[in-house]
Amino acid sequence: MKSKKYLLNVFMLIMTITLIAGRSGPAAAQKTDPPKASSAAQKQPAEWGQLAEKANKEGKLIIFGQANNSFRNAIIAGFNKQYPKIKIEYRSGTKTVDIVSKISSEKRAGIHEMDLLLWGANTIYGILIPAGYITPIKDLLILEELKDPRKWAQGKLEYADKEGKYIVPYMLIQGTQILVNKNLVDVSQLKSYDDLLDSKYYGKIVVAHPKDVGQSRYAFGFFYDYYGESYFEKLAAQKPAVIKDVKQLIDWVAHGKYAIGISPGNIDAFKELMDSGIPIVGMQLKEGGYYSPGYNNISIVKDAPHPNAAKLFANWIFTKEGQEVVIEATQGSSVRTDVSNPLKFEKNKKYFAPHLQKNEQVQKKAVETFDKYFKQ
Repeated sequence: MKSKKYLLNVFMLIMTITLIAGRSGPAAAQKTDPPKASSAAQKQPAEWGQLAEKANKEGKLIIFGQANNSFRNAIIAGFNKQYPKIKIEYRSGTKTVDIVSKISSEKRAGIHEMDLLLWGANTIYGILIPAGYITPIKDLLILEELKDPRKWAQGKLEYADKEGKYIVPYMLIQGTQILVNKNLVDVSQLKSYDDLLDSKYYGKIVVAHPKDVGQSRYAFGFFYDYYGESYFEKLAAQKPAVIKDVKQLIDWVAHGKYAIGISPGNIDAFKELMDSGIPIVGMQLKEGGYYSPGYNNISIVKDAPHPNAAKLFANWIFTKEGQEVVIEATQGSSVRTDVSNPLKFEKNKKYFAPHLQKNEQVQKKAVETFDKYFKQ
């Protein structure tokens, strides 16, 4: 009897252990979740996964972009959060000559080091594309979401070059047409750019020459596109001061030497002064203004040494995750609609896009017209 009882107890113990193991196994498996895939990977895992695998094998990506440490660090950290096996080497410059001399000297020597550019559209379509240094990016953008018109502020990805295949802005910033000293001007009375022609502002306006300052070329490009030549003649009759330095323009308005400055650039050029309590405000009036990506365009260098990593990055920067990284780094507006800070166009306003190659002639006419009426 004791033997039978002992065997029964052993049998019951084995069954209990088996039952516990059977219950704990699946439960443990359920608690171990796989890493969350990016929105791009969830959309088309097969092709995206193959691309990522090839890029990981290359293990490196060389970018030439703007000399901005916070932007560089954010881009590297954001991309490496999803693709840690790809080391990014970020090279930077501040002037057109930096990028042009770098790429041209490499190409002449038969060296292929650069993968992609995050740079100004004018330099790319004006110099680098004609020189044969840039390869089309359009066919490399493979994500299905890039073809969904609901995802994009303009109903599609907008290319800056005439051919529509080399340069894509990934971030846009609304420019400031005028800077106003609130101690000298009642901003509630400024509704239209026609208000700047009021005699009370005679001799109280300062402008930056569009030939010397890019932001001024954009602002006066808008004026020419919207009003034509007549507005230049009327504005010149107000006898504004004409200078070549936008920093000086901001300083003069901030300290009350002039009441209004035309073309002070983007808000980041004077935000620190505003935050410190200086009574200035940047404005776009009811007619509209310009928007521009600045350096925030992407292009692929011909014969890139790490083509799969370049292709992966080019797609990633347009994903929701990539756009949120760029928004945080630039404080700009995303070209996507489903992010924290999408680009918004107000109804009944006209917006001038100086980065588009088709608008290059408008800016040239604006400079010529400015020289005709504004005497320095």
